[in-house]
Amino acid sequence: MKMMKLALSLMIIFSIVSTSTYAEQSQMDIFSSEELEWLKEHPVIKVAPEDDYAPVEYYMDGEFIGLSRDYLHWISETYDIEFEFVYYETWSDILDALRNKEVDLQTSIVKTPDRVEYLSFTEPYTNMPNVVLVQKNFAEPITIETLFNYKVGIIKDYAVHEYIQLVYTPEGLFEYIDIREALTELSLGKIDALIIDLGQATYYIQEMAISNISIAEDVRINFEYKLRFATPKDQVILTSILNKALATMPKAKQQELFDKWVSFGKYSWFDRQMLNVVLGLFAFVSGLFILAIAWSMTIRKKDVKLREMNKLLEDQIDILNETQAQLIEVEKINALSRLVIGIAHEVNTPLGNGIMVSSYINEMSNKLKIVLGHEDFDVEYMKHSVDDIEYSSEKVLEYLNKTARIVDDFRSVANYQYETDSKEVVLDLELERILGIISTHQGFHCKVHLDLQPDIKVNVPTKSLFQLMTALIENSCIHGYARNEGVIEIALRKDLDYIELIVKDYGRGIPEELIEHIFEPFYTSKRGSERIGLGLYGVHNIVTHILKGHIEVISKPAEGAKFIINFPASF
Repeated sequence: MKMMKLALSLMIIFSIVSTSTYAEQSQMDIFSSEELEWLKEHPVIKVAPEDDYAPVEYYMDGEFIGLSRDYLHWISETYDIEFEFVYYETWSDILDALRNKEVDLQTSIVKTPDRVEYLSFTEPYTNMPNVVLVQKNFAEPITIETLFNYKVGIIKDYAVHEYIQLVYTPEGLFEYIDIREALTELSLGKIDALIIDLGQATYYIQEMAISNISIAEDVRINFEYKLRFATPKDQVILTSILNKALATMPKAKQQELFDKWVSFGKYSWFDRQMLNVVLGLFAFVSGLFILAIAWSMTIRKKDVKLREMNKLLEDQIDILNETQAQLIEVEKINALSRLVIGIAHEVNTPLGNGIMVSSYINEMSNKLKIVLGHEDFDVEYMKHSVDDIEYSSEKVLEYLNKTARIVDDFRSVANYQYETDSKEVVLDLELERILGIISTHQGFHCKVHLDLQPDIKVNVPTKSLFQLMTALIENSCIHGYARNEGVIEIALRKDLDYIELIVKDYGRGIPEELIEHIFEPFYTSKRGSERIGLGLYGVHNIVTHILKGHIEVISKPAEGAKFIINFPASF
Protein backbone atom coordinates (compact mmCIF):
# COMPACT_ATOMS: atom_id res chain seq x y z
CA MET A 1 0.00 0.00 0.00
CA LYS A 2 2.85 2.39 0.87
CA MET A 3 4.50 1.61 -2.45
CA MET A 4 1.26 2.38 -4.31
CA LYS A 5 0.93 5.74 -2.50
CA LEU A 6 4.55 6.59 -3.29
CA ALA A 7 4.06 5.67 -6.94
CA LEU A 8 0.88 7.75 -7.09
CA SER A 9 2.65 10.77 -5.52
CA LEU A 10 5.51 10.49 -8.02
CA MET A 11 3.01 10.35 -10.88
CA ILE A 12 1.27 13.51 -9.64
CA ILE A 13 4.57 15.35 -9.21
CA PHE A 14 5.70 14.24 -12.66
CA SER A 15 2.37 15.35 -14.13
CA ILE A 16 2.66 18.83 -12.53
CA VAL A 17 6.26 19.25 -13.67
CA SER A 18 5.41 18.03 -17.17
CA THR A 19 2.42 20.33 -17.41
CA SER A 20 4.49 23.32 -16.23
CA THR A 21 7.30 22.46 -18.63
CA TYR A 22 4.84 22.02 -21.51
CA ALA A 23 3.16 25.37 -20.76
CA GLU A 24 6.55 27.08 -20.68
CA GLN A 25 7.60 25.38 -23.91
CA SER A 26 4.33 26.18 -25.67
CA GLN A 27 4.68 29.80 -24.57
CA MET A 28 8.12 29.95 -26.14
CA ASP A 29 6.88 28.34 -29.35
CA ILE A 30 6.35 31.79 -30.84
CA PHE A 31 10.14 32.06 -31.22
CA SER A 32 12.16 30.31 -33.90
CA SER A 33 14.97 27.93 -33.03
CA GLU A 34 17.46 30.63 -34.06
CA GLU A 35 15.78 33.15 -31.73
CA LEU A 36 15.72 30.67 -28.85
CA GLU A 37 19.41 30.01 -29.38
CA TRP A 38 20.11 33.75 -29.36
CA LEU A 39 18.25 34.15 -26.07
CA LYS A 40 20.26 31.28 -24.61
CA GLU A 41 23.51 32.97 -25.67
CA HIS A 42 22.35 36.34 -24.33
CA PRO A 43 20.77 35.61 -20.91
CA VAL A 44 20.77 39.33 -19.96
CA ILE A 45 19.69 42.15 -22.30
CA LYS A 46 21.17 45.57 -21.51
CA VAL A 47 18.61 48.38 -21.66
CA ALA A 48 19.37 52.13 -21.71
CA PRO A 49 16.17 53.92 -20.59
CA GLU A 50 15.91 57.69 -20.73
CA ASP A 51 16.56 59.39 -17.42
CA ASP A 52 13.77 61.98 -17.56
CA TYR A 53 11.03 61.13 -20.06
CA ALA A 54 8.02 60.89 -17.74
CA PRO A 55 5.49 59.39 -17.86
CA VAL A 56 6.88 56.96 -20.48
CA GLU A 57 10.15 56.22 -18.69
CA TYR A 58 12.15 57.92 -15.94
CA TYR A 59 14.07 57.32 -12.75
CA MET A 60 12.56 58.03 -9.34
CA ASP A 61 14.64 57.45 -6.21
CA GLY A 62 17.08 55.42 -8.27
CA GLU A 63 14.38 53.12 -9.68
CA PHE A 64 13.43 52.97 -13.36
CA ILE A 65 9.62 53.33 -13.74
CA GLY A 66 7.07 54.31 -16.39
CA LEU A 67 5.02 52.91 -19.27
CA SER A 68 7.94 51.28 -21.13
CA ARG A 69 9.23 49.74 -17.88
CA ASP A 70 5.89 47.99 -17.37
CA TYR A 71 6.05 46.65 -20.93
CA LEU A 72 9.48 45.18 -20.21
CA HIS A 73 8.22 43.74 -16.92
CA TRP A 74 5.37 41.98 -18.74
CA ILE A 75 7.74 40.54 -21.38
CA SER A 76 10.13 39.40 -18.63
CA GLU A 77 7.35 37.72 -16.65
CA THR A 78 5.76 36.13 -19.71
CA TYR A 79 8.85 34.88 -21.54
CA ASP A 80 11.48 34.70 -18.77
CA ILE A 81 13.73 37.26 -20.48
CA GLU A 82 16.02 39.17 -18.12
CA PHE A 83 16.71 42.89 -18.61
CA GLU A 84 19.50 44.91 -17.02
CA PHE A 85 19.23 48.73 -16.90
CA VAL A 86 22.23 50.90 -17.75
CA TYR A 87 22.11 54.58 -16.75
CA TYR A 88 23.19 57.42 -19.08
CA GLU A 89 22.95 61.12 -18.25
CA THR A 90 21.55 62.47 -21.53
CA TRP A 91 19.57 61.30 -24.52
CA SER A 92 22.56 62.02 -26.77
CA ASP A 93 24.66 59.67 -24.60
CA ILE A 94 22.04 56.94 -25.03
CA LEU A 95 22.09 57.31 -28.84
CA ASP A 96 25.89 57.15 -28.81
CA ALA A 97 25.75 53.97 -26.67
CA LEU A 98 23.41 52.37 -29.22
CA ARG A 99 25.69 53.41 -32.09
CA ASN A 100 28.69 51.93 -30.28
CA LYS A 101 26.75 48.76 -29.31
CA GLU A 102 27.39 49.31 -25.62
CA VAL A 103 23.74 48.42 -24.92
CA ASP A 104 21.22 46.12 -26.59
CA LEU A 105 17.97 48.07 -26.30
CA GLN A 106 16.23 51.43 -25.94
CA THR A 107 12.54 51.44 -25.06
CA SER A 108 10.98 54.82 -26.00
CA ILE A 109 12.45 55.83 -29.34
CA VAL A 110 10.98 57.22 -32.55
CA LYS A 111 11.94 55.91 -35.97
CA THR A 112 13.62 58.62 -38.07
CA PRO A 113 15.63 58.55 -41.32
CA ASP A 114 18.84 59.26 -39.42
CA ARG A 115 18.31 56.56 -36.81
CA VAL A 116 17.38 53.90 -39.38
CA GLU A 117 21.02 54.04 -40.48
CA TYR A 118 22.22 52.45 -37.23
CA LEU A 119 19.13 51.06 -35.45
CA SER A 120 16.54 48.32 -35.96
CA PHE A 121 13.00 49.14 -34.73
CA THR A 122 10.01 47.16 -33.45
CA GLU A 123 6.45 48.07 -34.33
CA PRO A 124 5.15 51.03 -32.24
CA TYR A 125 3.56 50.19 -28.89
CA THR A 126 2.00 53.66 -28.24
CA ASN A 127 1.55 57.08 -29.88
CA MET A 128 2.23 60.51 -28.34
CA PRO A 129 1.58 63.84 -30.16
CA ASN A 130 3.77 66.94 -30.12
CA VAL A 131 2.33 70.37 -29.24
CA VAL A 132 3.51 73.96 -28.92
CA LEU A 133 3.42 75.58 -25.49
CA VAL A 134 3.28 79.36 -24.99
CA GLN A 135 2.69 81.71 -22.08
CA LYS A 136 -0.99 82.15 -21.25
CA ASN A 137 -0.88 85.87 -21.93
CA PHE A 138 1.00 85.56 -25.23
CA ALA A 139 -0.83 88.34 -27.06
CA GLU A 140 0.14 87.84 -30.70
CA PRO A 141 -1.65 85.30 -32.93
CA ILE A 142 0.64 82.38 -33.73
CA THR A 143 0.41 79.64 -36.38
CA ILE A 144 2.82 77.07 -37.73
CA GLU A 145 3.67 79.52 -40.53
CA THR A 146 4.65 82.30 -38.08
CA LEU A 147 5.96 80.12 -35.24
CA PHE A 148 9.64 80.35 -36.15
CA ASN A 149 9.56 84.15 -36.26
CA TYR A 150 9.68 83.88 -32.47
CA LYS A 151 12.16 82.42 -29.98
CA VAL A 152 11.29 78.71 -30.07
CA GLY A 153 12.71 76.09 -27.72
CA ILE A 154 13.04 72.35 -28.37
CA ILE A 155 14.55 69.34 -26.61
CA LYS A 156 17.88 68.53 -28.28
CA ASP A 157 18.17 65.30 -30.33
CA TYR A 158 14.54 64.31 -29.84
CA ALA A 159 12.87 62.99 -33.01
CA VAL A 160 10.69 66.10 -33.33
CA HIS A 161 13.91 68.14 -33.36
CA GLU A 162 15.05 66.26 -36.45
CA TYR A 163 11.59 66.56 -38.01
CA ILE A 164 11.37 70.33 -37.45
CA GLN A 165 14.82 70.86 -38.94
CA LEU A 166 14.00 68.78 -42.03
CA VAL A 167 10.53 70.20 -42.72
CA TYR A 168 10.80 73.84 -41.63
CA THR A 169 14.59 74.49 -41.57
CA PRO A 170 14.24 77.13 -38.83
CA GLU A 171 17.12 79.34 -37.76
CA GLY A 172 18.15 79.88 -34.16
CA LEU A 173 16.23 77.19 -32.29
CA PHE A 174 16.91 77.26 -28.55
CA GLU A 175 18.08 73.71 -27.78
CA TYR A 176 17.64 72.23 -24.29
CA ILE A 177 18.80 69.02 -22.67
CA ASP A 178 16.69 69.40 -19.52
CA ILE A 179 12.92 69.75 -19.97
CA ARG A 180 12.54 71.48 -16.60
CA GLU A 181 14.97 74.17 -17.69
CA ALA A 182 13.04 74.61 -20.94
CA LEU A 183 9.68 74.97 -19.14
CA THR A 184 11.17 77.38 -16.60
CA GLU A 185 12.57 79.65 -19.32
CA LEU A 186 9.24 79.57 -21.17
CA SER A 187 7.41 80.48 -17.94
CA LEU A 188 9.82 83.38 -17.35
CA GLY A 189 9.50 84.65 -20.93
CA LYS A 190 13.09 83.94 -21.99
CA ILE A 191 11.65 81.98 -24.94
CA ASP A 192 8.27 82.53 -26.64
CA ALA A 193 7.31 78.92 -27.38
CA LEU A 194 8.38 75.35 -26.67
CA ILE A 195 7.84 72.29 -28.89
CA ILE A 196 7.35 69.18 -26.75
CA ASP A 197 5.27 66.02 -26.63
CA LEU A 198 2.00 66.25 -24.74
CA GLY A 199 2.78 63.49 -22.24
CA GLN A 200 5.86 65.27 -20.91
CA ALA A 201 4.18 68.68 -21.07
CA THR A 202 1.26 67.58 -18.91
CA TYR A 203 3.44 65.66 -16.44
CA TYR A 204 6.10 68.31 -15.84
CA ILE A 205 3.75 71.33 -15.81
CA GLN A 206 1.89 69.64 -12.95
CA GLU A 207 5.09 68.53 -11.21
CA MET A 208 6.59 72.04 -11.35
CA ALA A 209 3.24 73.76 -10.52
CA ILE A 210 3.61 76.16 -13.45
CA SER A 211 0.42 78.20 -13.87
CA ASN A 212 1.10 80.53 -16.81
CA ILE A 213 1.70 78.05 -19.65
CA SER A 214 -0.91 76.69 -22.04
CA ILE A 215 -1.12 74.92 -25.39
CA ALA A 216 -1.11 77.09 -28.53
CA GLU A 217 -4.26 75.58 -29.97
CA ASP A 218 -3.85 77.15 -33.45
CA VAL A 219 -0.40 75.61 -34.00
CA ARG A 220 -0.37 72.03 -35.22
CA ILE A 221 2.81 69.95 -35.26
CA ASN A 222 1.88 67.12 -37.60
CA PHE A 223 4.33 64.73 -36.00
CA GLU A 224 3.39 62.05 -33.49
CA TYR A 225 5.83 60.04 -31.43
CA LYS A 226 5.19 56.45 -32.44
CA LEU A 227 7.22 55.02 -29.58
CA ARG A 228 9.09 51.79 -30.29
CA PHE A 229 11.83 49.54 -28.94
CA ALA A 230 15.11 49.82 -30.87
CA THR A 231 18.28 47.71 -31.03
CA PRO A 232 21.61 48.19 -32.80
CA LYS A 233 21.32 47.50 -36.53
CA ASP A 234 23.09 44.12 -36.40
CA GLN A 235 20.77 42.79 -33.67
CA VAL A 236 17.68 42.37 -35.85
CA ILE A 237 17.10 38.98 -34.25
CA LEU A 238 16.45 40.73 -30.91
CA THR A 239 14.08 43.11 -32.71
CA SER A 240 12.21 40.10 -34.08
CA ILE A 241 11.99 38.53 -30.59
CA LEU A 242 10.61 41.75 -29.10
CA ASN A 243 8.13 42.23 -31.95
CA LYS A 244 6.74 38.74 -31.40
CA ALA A 245 6.51 39.27 -27.64
CA LEU A 246 4.76 42.66 -28.03
CA ALA A 247 2.31 41.18 -30.54
CA THR A 248 1.09 38.66 -27.94
CA MET A 249 0.29 41.28 -25.28
CA PRO A 250 -3.51 41.38 -24.90
CA LYS A 251 -5.21 44.62 -25.92
CA ALA A 252 -6.77 44.87 -22.48
CA LYS A 253 -3.32 44.75 -20.88
CA GLN A 254 -2.02 47.44 -23.24
CA GLN A 255 -4.95 49.70 -22.34
CA GLU A 256 -4.44 49.00 -18.63
CA LEU A 257 -0.78 50.09 -18.81
CA PHE A 258 -1.60 53.15 -20.92
CA ASP A 259 -4.34 54.30 -18.53
CA LYS A 260 -2.00 53.76 -15.56
CA TRP A 261 0.66 56.16 -16.84
CA VAL A 262 -1.08 58.47 -19.33
CA SER A 263 -4.24 59.57 -17.53
CA PHE A 264 -5.53 61.79 -20.33
CA GLY A 265 -5.77 58.86 -22.78
CA LYS A 266 -4.83 58.82 -26.43
CA TYR A 267 -4.62 62.17 -28.13
CA SER A 268 -5.03 63.39 -31.67
CA TRP A 269 -5.42 67.08 -32.54
CA PHE A 270 -9.06 67.99 -32.98
CA ASP A 271 -10.33 70.90 -35.04
CA ARG A 272 -13.31 71.81 -37.16
CA GLN A 273 -11.75 70.33 -40.27
CA MET A 274 -11.36 66.99 -38.53
CA LEU A 275 -14.92 67.24 -37.25
CA ASN A 276 -16.15 67.77 -40.81
CA VAL A 277 -14.17 64.75 -41.98
CA VAL A 278 -15.58 62.59 -39.20
CA LEU A 279 -19.12 63.78 -39.84
CA GLY A 280 -18.62 63.14 -43.53
CA LEU A 281 -17.40 59.65 -42.75
CA PHE A 282 -20.39 59.10 -40.50
CA ALA A 283 -22.78 60.27 -43.24
CA PHE A 284 -21.03 58.05 -45.77
CA VAL A 285 -21.19 54.99 -43.52
CA SER A 286 -24.80 55.75 -42.63
CA GLY A 287 -25.60 55.93 -46.33
CA LEU A 288 -23.93 52.58 -46.88
CA PHE A 289 -25.94 51.17 -44.01
CA ILE A 290 -29.24 52.36 -45.49
CA LEU A 291 -28.29 51.09 -48.93
CA ALA A 292 -27.30 47.78 -47.40
CA ILE A 293 -30.71 47.39 -45.75
CA ALA A 294 -32.52 48.18 -49.00
CA TRP A 295 -30.27 45.83 -50.92
CA SER A 296 -30.62 43.01 -48.40
CA MET A 297 -34.44 43.25 -48.69
CA THR A 298 -34.28 42.76 -52.47
CA ILE A 299 -31.83 39.85 -52.44
CA ARG A 300 -33.06 38.09 -49.32
CA LYS A 301 -33.05 34.71 -51.09
CA LYS A 302 -29.43 35.00 -52.20
CA ASP A 303 -27.61 33.70 -49.14
CA VAL A 304 -24.11 34.26 -50.45
CA LYS A 305 -24.74 37.92 -51.22
CA LEU A 306 -26.44 38.39 -47.89
CA ARG A 307 -23.42 37.02 -46.03
CA GLU A 308 -21.17 39.39 -47.96
CA MET A 309 -23.38 42.31 -47.07
CA ASN A 310 -23.42 41.30 -43.40
CA LYS A 311 -19.64 41.27 -43.46
CA LEU A 312 -19.65 44.75 -45.01
CA LEU A 313 -22.03 46.00 -42.34
CA GLU A 314 -19.84 44.54 -39.60
CA ASP A 315 -16.82 46.33 -41.05
CA GLN A 316 -18.70 49.63 -41.21
CA ILE A 317 -19.92 49.23 -37.62
CA ASP A 318 -16.31 48.62 -36.55
CA ILE A 319 -15.35 51.87 -38.31
CA LEU A 320 -18.15 53.74 -36.52
CA ASN A 321 -17.12 52.31 -33.14
CA GLU A 322 -13.48 53.23 -33.74
CA THR A 323 -14.45 56.76 -34.83
CA GLN A 324 -16.64 57.19 -31.76
CA ALA A 325 -13.83 56.01 -29.47
CA GLN A 326 -11.39 58.44 -31.11
CA LEU A 327 -13.81 61.36 -30.63
CA ILE A 328 -14.25 60.46 -26.97
CA GLU A 329 -10.49 60.33 -26.39
CA VAL A 330 -10.00 63.59 -28.29
CA GLU A 331 -12.53 65.34 -26.08
CA LYS A 332 -10.81 64.02 -22.95
CA ILE A 333 -7.55 65.76 -23.78
CA ASN A 334 -9.33 68.92 -24.97
CA ALA A 335 -11.07 69.03 -21.59
CA LEU A 336 -7.69 68.59 -19.89
CA SER A 337 -6.24 71.49 -21.90
CA ARG A 338 -9.17 73.73 -20.95
CA LEU A 339 -8.74 72.74 -17.30
CA VAL A 340 -5.02 73.63 -17.32
CA ILE A 341 -5.73 76.96 -19.05
CA GLY A 342 -8.51 77.79 -16.56
CA ILE A 343 -6.40 77.03 -13.51
CA ALA A 344 -3.46 78.95 -14.96
CA HIS A 345 -5.61 82.04 -15.56
CA GLU A 346 -7.38 82.04 -12.22
CA VAL A 347 -4.23 81.55 -10.16
CA ASN A 348 -1.91 83.67 -12.28
CA THR A 349 -4.12 86.80 -12.21
CA PRO A 350 -4.09 87.46 -8.43
CA LEU A 351 -0.48 86.32 -8.18
CA GLY A 352 0.54 88.69 -10.97
CA ASN A 353 -1.30 91.57 -9.33
CA GLY A 354 0.30 90.73 -5.99
CA ILE A 355 3.79 90.72 -7.54
CA MET A 356 3.11 94.07 -9.21
CA VAL A 357 1.88 95.69 -5.98
CA SER A 358 4.77 94.16 -4.01
CA SER A 359 7.17 95.78 -6.48
CA TYR A 360 5.44 99.11 -5.89
CA ILE A 361 5.81 98.69 -2.10
CA ASN A 362 9.49 97.94 -2.56
CA GLU A 363 9.91 101.05 -4.72
CA MET A 364 8.13 103.26 -2.15
CA SER A 365 10.26 101.81 0.66
CA ASN A 366 13.44 102.66 -1.23
CA LYS A 367 12.22 106.23 -1.77
CA LEU A 368 11.40 106.57 1.93
CA LYS A 369 14.92 105.47 2.83
CA ILE A 370 16.29 108.23 0.64
CA VAL A 371 13.92 110.84 2.14
CA LEU A 372 14.74 109.79 5.70
CA GLY A 373 18.40 110.35 4.91
CA HIS A 374 17.81 114.08 4.55
CA GLU A 375 17.48 116.31 7.61
CA ASP A 376 14.73 118.44 6.04
CA PHE A 377 12.53 115.59 4.94
CA ASP A 378 8.91 116.34 4.05
CA VAL A 379 6.57 115.03 6.78
CA GLU A 380 3.51 115.24 4.52
CA TYR A 381 5.30 113.25 1.85
CA MET A 382 6.15 110.62 4.46
CA LYS A 383 2.53 110.38 5.62
CA HIS A 384 1.36 110.07 2.04
CA SER A 385 3.94 107.36 1.34
CA VAL A 386 3.02 105.40 4.48
CA ASP A 387 -0.65 105.54 3.47
CA ASP A 388 0.28 104.24 0.01
CA ILE A 389 2.32 101.39 1.49
CA GLU A 390 -0.49 100.50 3.93
CA TYR A 391 -3.06 100.44 1.12
CA SER A 392 -0.76 98.42 -1.14
CA SER A 393 -0.06 95.90 1.63
CA GLU A 394 -3.80 95.39 2.04
CA LYS A 395 -4.11 94.74 -1.72
CA VAL A 396 -1.27 92.20 -1.63
CA LEU A 397 -3.02 90.41 1.24
CA GLU A 398 -6.29 90.51 -0.73
CA TYR A 399 -4.64 88.96 -3.83
CA LEU A 400 -2.89 86.28 -1.79
CA ASN A 401 -6.13 85.41 0.01
CA LYS A 402 -7.90 85.13 -3.34
CA THR A 403 -5.19 82.78 -4.60
CA ALA A 404 -5.49 80.71 -1.43
CA ARG A 405 -9.27 80.49 -1.90
CA ILE A 406 -8.85 79.33 -5.51
CA VAL A 407 -6.36 76.66 -4.49
CA ASP A 408 -8.62 75.58 -1.62
CA ASP A 409 -11.65 75.41 -3.96
CA PHE A 410 -9.68 73.35 -6.46
CA ARG A 411 -8.43 70.97 -3.74
CA SER A 412 -11.99 70.52 -2.50
CA VAL A 413 -13.24 69.82 -6.02
CA ALA A 414 -10.41 67.41 -6.76
CA ASN A 415 -11.19 65.42 -3.61
CA TYR A 416 -15.00 65.57 -3.98
CA GLN A 417 -15.23 66.92 -0.45
CA TYR A 418 -18.99 67.03 -0.19
CA GLU A 419 -21.16 65.99 2.74
CA THR A 420 -22.32 62.38 2.55
CA ASP A 421 -24.22 62.07 5.86
CA SER A 422 -27.93 61.94 5.08
CA LYS A 423 -31.05 62.61 7.10
CA GLU A 424 -34.72 62.23 6.28
CA VAL A 425 -36.43 65.42 5.13
CA VAL A 426 -39.70 66.41 3.49
CA LEU A 427 -38.20 67.54 0.24
CA ASP A 428 -40.59 70.37 -0.67
CA LEU A 429 -40.23 71.92 2.80
CA GLU A 430 -36.43 71.57 2.69
CA LEU A 431 -36.30 73.27 -0.72
CA GLU A 432 -38.46 76.13 0.55
CA ARG A 433 -36.11 76.53 3.52
CA ILE A 434 -33.06 76.61 1.26
CA LEU A 435 -34.64 79.10 -1.15
CA GLY A 436 -35.58 81.32 1.77
CA ILE A 437 -31.92 81.52 2.76
CA ILE A 438 -30.71 82.11 -0.82
CA SER A 439 -33.23 84.92 -1.36
CA THR A 440 -31.65 86.92 1.46
CA HIS A 441 -28.26 87.01 -0.31
CA GLN A 442 -27.07 90.44 -1.35
CA GLY A 443 -27.60 91.11 -5.05
CA PHE A 444 -30.35 88.49 -5.45
CA HIS A 445 -32.89 90.04 -7.84
CA CYS A 446 -34.70 86.99 -9.26
CA LYS A 447 -38.24 85.86 -8.49
CA VAL A 448 -38.65 82.15 -7.82
CA HIS A 449 -41.85 80.31 -8.77
CA LEU A 450 -42.29 76.95 -7.05
CA ASP A 451 -44.24 73.91 -8.26
CA LEU A 452 -43.32 71.31 -5.65
CA GLN A 453 -45.09 68.02 -5.11
CA PRO A 454 -45.72 67.83 -1.32
CA ASP A 455 -44.83 65.13 1.19
CA ILE A 456 -41.90 63.54 -0.69
CA LYS A 457 -39.78 62.07 2.08
CA VAL A 458 -36.19 61.15 1.29
CA ASN A 459 -32.86 60.65 3.04
CA VAL A 460 -30.62 63.31 1.55
CA PRO A 461 -27.37 65.13 2.50
CA THR A 462 -28.84 68.56 3.29
CA LYS A 463 -25.59 70.46 2.93
CA SER A 464 -25.01 68.98 -0.53
CA LEU A 465 -28.60 69.83 -1.48
CA PHE A 466 -28.00 73.41 -0.34
CA GLN A 467 -24.80 73.61 -2.45
CA LEU A 468 -26.67 72.16 -5.43
CA MET A 469 -29.56 74.64 -5.32
CA THR A 470 -27.28 77.62 -4.60
CA ALA A 471 -25.07 76.85 -7.61
CA LEU A 472 -28.04 76.35 -9.97
CA ILE A 473 -29.83 79.54 -8.89
CA GLU A 474 -26.63 81.61 -8.97
CA ASN A 475 -25.97 80.27 -12.45
CA SER A 476 -29.40 81.48 -13.63
CA CYS A 477 -29.08 84.89 -11.92
CA ILE A 478 -25.49 85.60 -12.95
CA HIS A 479 -25.24 83.96 -16.38
CA GLY A 480 -28.88 83.81 -17.45
CA TYR A 481 -30.02 87.26 -16.32
CA ALA A 482 -26.64 89.02 -15.88
CA ARG A 483 -27.64 89.95 -12.28
CA ASN A 484 -30.81 91.68 -13.52
CA GLU A 485 -34.35 90.80 -12.52
CA GLY A 486 -35.71 87.54 -13.86
CA VAL A 487 -37.90 84.53 -13.13
CA ILE A 488 -36.66 81.11 -12.06
CA GLU A 489 -39.07 78.18 -12.02
CA ILE A 490 -38.41 75.18 -9.77
CA ALA A 491 -40.46 72.00 -10.11
CA LEU A 492 -40.34 68.81 -8.02
CA ARG A 493 -41.98 65.47 -8.85
CA LYS A 494 -41.71 61.85 -7.75
CA ASP A 495 -42.37 59.11 -10.30
CA LEU A 496 -42.23 55.60 -8.86
CA ASP A 497 -38.77 55.26 -7.33
CA TYR A 498 -37.21 58.34 -8.95
CA ILE A 499 -37.33 62.02 -8.06
CA GLU A 500 -37.20 64.71 -10.75
CA LEU A 501 -36.00 68.23 -9.92
CA ILE A 502 -36.16 70.94 -12.60
CA VAL A 503 -34.61 74.42 -12.43
CA LYS A 504 -35.55 76.65 -15.38
CA ASP A 505 -34.89 80.27 -16.33
CA TYR A 506 -35.82 82.47 -19.31
CA GLY A 507 -32.52 84.30 -19.62
CA ARG A 508 -29.84 84.46 -22.30
CA GLY A 509 -29.47 80.71 -22.65
CA ILE A 510 -26.34 78.71 -23.45
CA PRO A 511 -24.80 78.51 -26.94
CA GLU A 512 -24.89 74.98 -28.34
CA GLU A 513 -21.09 74.70 -28.57
CA LEU A 514 -20.73 75.47 -24.85
CA ILE A 515 -23.32 73.05 -23.42
CA GLU A 516 -21.01 70.03 -23.53
CA HIS A 517 -18.36 71.91 -21.50
CA ILE A 518 -20.35 73.62 -18.74
CA PHE A 519 -19.79 70.84 -16.19
CA GLU A 520 -16.00 70.88 -16.62
CA PRO A 521 -13.90 72.29 -13.75
CA PHE A 522 -12.69 75.89 -14.21
CA TYR A 523 -14.81 76.31 -17.35
CA THR A 524 -16.55 79.69 -17.33
CA SER A 525 -17.88 82.15 -19.89
CA LYS A 526 -16.92 85.01 -17.53
CA ARG A 527 -13.16 84.52 -17.41
CA GLY A 528 -11.55 87.37 -15.49
CA SER A 529 -14.54 88.00 -13.23
CA GLU A 530 -15.01 86.59 -9.74
CA ARG A 531 -16.52 83.45 -11.31
CA ILE A 532 -13.90 80.71 -11.57
CA GLY A 533 -16.00 77.95 -13.12
CA LEU A 534 -16.50 75.49 -10.25
CA GLY A 535 -20.24 75.96 -9.58
CA LEU A 536 -21.73 73.67 -12.22
CA TYR A 537 -18.83 71.24 -11.84
CA GLY A 538 -19.86 70.94 -8.20
CA VAL A 539 -23.49 70.45 -9.29
CA HIS A 540 -22.45 67.57 -11.55
CA ASN A 541 -20.40 65.94 -8.78
CA ILE A 542 -23.23 66.21 -6.24
CA VAL A 543 -25.81 64.77 -8.66
CA THR A 544 -23.64 61.90 -9.91
CA HIS A 545 -21.49 61.05 -6.87
CA ILE A 546 -23.71 61.96 -3.92
CA LEU A 547 -27.28 61.57 -5.21
CA LYS A 548 -26.33 58.75 -7.63
CA GLY A 549 -28.40 60.39 -10.36
CA HIS A 550 -27.86 62.21 -13.66
CA ILE A 551 -28.36 65.73 -14.97
CA GLU A 552 -29.47 66.99 -18.38
CA VAL A 553 -29.35 70.53 -19.82
CA ILE A 554 -31.75 71.89 -22.44
CA SER A 555 -30.97 75.38 -23.70
CA LYS A 556 -30.88 77.70 -26.70
CA PRO A 557 -29.57 81.27 -26.97
CA ALA A 558 -32.19 83.83 -25.88
CA GLU A 559 -34.56 81.05 -24.77
CA GLY A 560 -33.25 80.32 -21.29
CA ALA A 561 -31.88 77.11 -19.79
CA LYS A 562 -33.51 74.12 -18.14
CA PHE A 563 -31.57 71.79 -15.81
CA ILE A 564 -33.30 68.43 -15.31
CA ILE A 565 -32.04 66.29 -12.41
CA ASN A 566 -33.19 62.74 -11.77
CA PHE A 567 -32.05 60.68 -8.78
CA PRO A 568 -33.35 57.62 -6.93
CA ALA A 569 -35.60 58.15 -3.93
CA SER A 570 -33.29 55.85 -1.95
CA PHE A 571 -29.57 55.74 -2.64
